[in-house]
Amino acid sequence: MRRLFLTRSLFWLLFFAFVLGMYVTFSLRMHMLKNHTETVIPLVRNAIHHHLSARDFEMPKLMTEDYERFTLAIRDISEMPQLLRIKFYDRQGRIIWSDEQKLVGERFTANPGLDRALKGEVVAQYSRLSKEENIYETGLSYILEAYIPLYFGDSEVFAVAEVYYEVGGLFERIARTRVGIWFIILASFLALYLLLSKIFFNASSLIMKQKEDLGRTNQALKKAYLGTIKALVSAVDAKDRYTRGHSLRVAQISVLLTEALSVDDKTRFEIQQAALLHDVGKIGIDDVILNKPGCLSPEEWEIMKKHPVIGAAVLEEAGTLSKDLINMIRSHHERFDGNGYPDGLVRDQIPLGARIIAVADAYDAMRSERPYRKAKSPEEVLSEFETVSGTQFDPMVVETLLGIANQIENIVYAASDENTSHQFVSTTALSTES
Repeated sequence: MRRLFLTRSLFWLLFFAFVLGMYVTFSLRMHMLKNHTETVIPLVRNAIHHHLSARDFEMPKLMTEDYERFTLAIRDISEMPQLLRIKFYDRQGRIIWSDEQKLVGERFTANPGLDRALKGEVVAQYSRLSKEENIYETGLSYILEAYIPLYFGDSEVFAVAEVYYEVGGLFERIARTRVGIWFIILASFLALYLLLSKIFFNASSLIMKQKEDLGRTNQALKKAYLGTIKALVSAVDAKDRYTRGHSLRVAQISVLLTEALSVDDKTRFEIQQAALLHDVGKIGIDDVILNKPGCLSPEEWEIMKKHPVIGAAVLEEAGTLSKDLINMIRSHHERFDGNGYPDGLVRDQIPLGARIIAVADAYDAMRSERPYRKAKSPEEVLSEFETVSGTQFDPMVVETLLGIANQIENIVYAASDENTSHQFVSTTALSTES
C-alpha cells in the first residue's frame, strides 16, 4: 500500500512538474516574442515612412532602374543590426521588392501570415522558414519572422513588409534559461516529494500505532464483554441447579455447528453470544418452577414457556446487543414445522442462529442428567434427532450435527464441566479476535 501510494505520488508530481515546466518555458518564449516584436516593428515602420511613399508600393520593381532605386531607398533599413532580410508585398499579395530579384512580381498561395497582415494585423512568430517563398533563405537559422502592415495616411493597409530578424543568440539564452527553469522546477518538486514521503511515513506509522492501540483496547472491551456474559450466565445457572454449565455447553456445540456450516464470522460470533444467553430469561421464572424435581403442570409449563420472551425483552432493554442476536434468543424454542413458541414461526422464518441453538440446546438436554431421568447415550440422542428432523428441527442442521457428533463428544463431554467452561471461553475469545 505504501509503495503504491509513493509510486503514484511520484508519477503525478513529475507530471505536474512537466506541465508547469512547459507552461513556464512557453510563457517565456511568448514574452520574448512580444518584446522583440514591439522593438522591431516601430523601427521598420519609421524607417519606411522616412524614405518611401505610397507611390513606391504601387507596382513590383521589375525594371532594373526601379529595382535599384528602391534598393537604394531602403539601404538604411536593410543595414539595421540583426535584420537579415526584408520583403515588400502590395495589396494583391505580390512581392514588390526582395533582395532576391528573381522573386519580384511573384505571388505565393497559402500564406496565412500575409493574409492576416493585409487585413491590418501584425503577425510575428519564430520560424524556420519552411514556406514556399523561403527557398532563397535556406541558409538562415531560427529567426523572428514578422509581417508588418504599412499605412500611408489611410486606414486601409497599403502594403506589407516582411522582415526576418536574427534571434539565434536569443534562443541560446532561452535554451540556457529553460535548463535552469527545468532544474529549479524538478528540484522543487523532488524536495516536495521527499517532504510528502516523510509526512506520509510519519502519518502511516502513527496510524499503525493507533490501530494497534485500538486493537488492544477493543480486545480488552471484548474480554470485559465476555466476562459480563459469563457472569450473567452464572447467575442463570445459580437459579437452576439442574442445568449448571448447560449454557456454556450449548454455546460450544453451537460454535462447532456454525464452523461446520461455514457461517460468516460476524454471524458466528452473534450465535455464540446468543447461545450463551439463550436461557437468560429464566431469571424471571420462579425458582420453585425451575427447581421442581418432577414434571411441570400445564400452568407451570405455560410460565416456563415465557422465558425466551423475557430474555429477549431484558437484553433489548440493555440496548447493546443487535436485533438479530435478540431474535435468536426469542426464537430458540420455535419448531421447524411451526408448532413451537412463542411466535409459531416456520422453516426459514426462524433465524438460522435460533435453529442452530435449538439443536444444540436439545442435544445437551438429552446428554445431561436430570432428577427425573438419566442422561442418554450419544447413539440414543442421534437416533431421536433423526426421528424429529424436518418436524421439530431444521434437517440441514440435524444432518450437520450427525456429521460432527464424535467431535462434539470429544470436545464438550470428554472433560469436566469446569474444564469445558474454561475451554469454551478461550475459544470464544479467539474467535472474537479474528
